[in-house]
Amino acid sequence: MSKIMLESLSIHNFKSFYKSEFKFGKLNCLIAPNNSGKSNLIDALKFLNDLIYHNPAKAIAKIGFKNIKNFHYDENEINLNAKFKIENRVLVGDELIDYDITLLFLYKLDFKLKKPNIDIWIDGKVKSIIVDKADLKEGFGLRVLGSYEEYINNYDFYVKKIEKKNYRSFHFDYNHIALMYNISETRLDTTKEIVKKLLGLDISKVDDELQTPLDFRFIFNKSSLFASHYFHAHDIKRPEISGLNDLLENGKNLVEYLDGLDKDVLEDISTSLIGEVELINSIEIKEDMVSKLVFKEEVNGKITDVDIGVVSDGTVHFIAIMSALIGNKHSIGMMIEEPERHMHMKVLSTILNTMRDDDKQIFFTTHSTEILQQLELEEILFMFRDYNGDTQGQRAKDIPNIKKIMKLFKGDLVEMIHTGVLGEYDE
Repeated sequence: MSKIMLESLSIHNFKSFYKSEFKFGKLNCLIAPNNSGKSNLIDALKFLNDLIYHNPAKAIAKIGFKNIKNFHYDENEINLNAKFKIENRVLVGDELIDYDITLLFLYKLDFKLKKPNIDIWIDGKVKSIIVDKADLKEGFGLRVLGSYEEYINNYDFYVKKIEKKNYRSFHFDYNHIALMYNISETRLDTTKEIVKKLLGLDISKVDDELQTPLDFRFIFNKSSLFASHYFHAHDIKRPEISGLNDLLENGKNLVEYLDGLDKDVLEDISTSLIGEVELINSIEIKEDMVSKLVFKEEVNGKITDVDIGVVSDGTVHFIAIMSALIGNKHSIGMMIEEPERHMHMKVLSTILNTMRDDDKQIFFTTHSTEILQQLELEEILFMFRDYNGDTQGQRAKDIPNIKKIMKLFKGDLVEMIHTGVLGEYDE
């Protein structure tokens, strides 16, 4: 069980954003004309990822201190506030902890003083049970980031046991600079100990001061917030060895990535080709000095190995997207830019359905009117520049008369943005 979603993001004075508010769902298609801020929103999500999984200094360094501020305004403060809804379970030592929380991540940077600050507010509920040490499999450490089920024998037994327990409410607030925190709870004192274990705090310390900053990974229990991909078939056809377990943003280590996946996962990716690409119905990793990806093409009952450099760009792009979606079990969410390139609408429908079925929160950009017609209103996020030139966003489902507007413009949603309709939809 793991449901983690970024519900909203407030961005002020960052790049092209100024007092900008965004609400997100499970699947988020970003629609915008060029230079409206799609890439800046992706940068904001990457920035949030680096704040959570690295540190403020590294997050700023990756963007560049001179590029982070909205140059239209003479303000010295930047704000990035994120709201997460998290339902998750984690194994810490021999204690299985179940938690359901709303988390506010509040980032502020004084641009003039070059001084960042992070505050965390958590409201939620928690419960736990003790796992018999005999049921903890060999190889389990103090804590596992990611999937923990494989470390517990008789896991279903413990699921039924913890589901019968009652939640205990708590509130947690924390300042990243002062290293101070406070836990308030409404029931027993043992709730505070459970929360401390969940957050990786020293349960033996009575005071609320920390020696080292809170490790936010303990809250999310994943290796990263968002994986980001912008695939180019011609780059993927010239594979490289990265030494990494994760798929690179451009996909150039696709062969290496596939070679490192479990056989069952690789089989699921291979099966996704059936009925989607003409003549090709599977892939295989072959070892010939180095790992090699081949596509299985069947003609008149005869199967031929086809090298990745020979198959169509659309086939390569499709298998890269499906590999990212099916193979990635480490990230909370995923960002994919322009998945429609080189592909037929039938294949895009398969990709959309895979995105909907995936347990990750998905963001993607598109310029395709065809793919937009396959989306639900709740899956569409319009982005546009307001009269001050600042990037704003609006979910299609929240716009009055949106279906009439879409009919008027015959589904050309990009043209709708160009003509300013979305900025004046109250009329």
